[in-house]
Amino acid sequence: MKYANNDSGLGIVLTPSHITNLFCDIAKITKDSVAFDNCCGTGGFLVVAMEKMIQLAKGDLSKIENIKKQQLVGIEYQDHIFTLCCSNMILHGDGKTNITKGDCFKQINEIKKYKPTIGLLNPPYNDSTGLNELEFVLNNLEAIEKNGVCIAIMPTRCALYQKGAGMELKKKLLKNTHLKQSFQCQKTYFTPLEL
Repeated sequence: MKYANNDSGLGIVLTPSHITNLFCDIAKITKDSVAFDNCCGTGGFLVVAMEKMIQLAKGDLSKIENIKKQQLVGIEYQDHIFTLCCSNMILHGDGKTNITKGDCFKQINEIKKYKPTIGLLNPPYNDSTGLNELEFVLNNLEAIEKNGVCIAIMPTRCALYQKGAGMELKKKLLKNTHLKQSFQCQKTYFTPLEL
């Protein structure tokens, strides 16, 4: 899977497993959570969410079946990535029950019926303005139940808008939501020590 599609020209970069695990931990996922990724790619967030919920179900087979059938929801736009996502979910013990191929902006009402409580996403970075990323977050938030949690990886520029369309999207994001935390990741370069 990790070699399947890392096309940074399209803004597609697979989310590393330490990040998918971190997001699920930050979201405080429970066995009753409903995880939603509106740009699910190969399904990394959904796989980790499923594994954590199953672990929390402590062998309750009925609950585990419900987790797989009702508590994992994803949308992927690209055909070949959607196929990889379905394969990934099957390999991890789920038959891609609620993962659909399509445009998340057109399917939002269909997604709301699952009542997602946690949104996890790494939107495609295919827009140099960063507006596209904010629109994906707004889309995810639209599906999340009241008092739910949405965690997203965003370019720093999205937080820095002071005017224009970016600022308007930031206002819209914060109008009905509460920003709880923000992390900034930086590349760290290590120089080998001479012995």
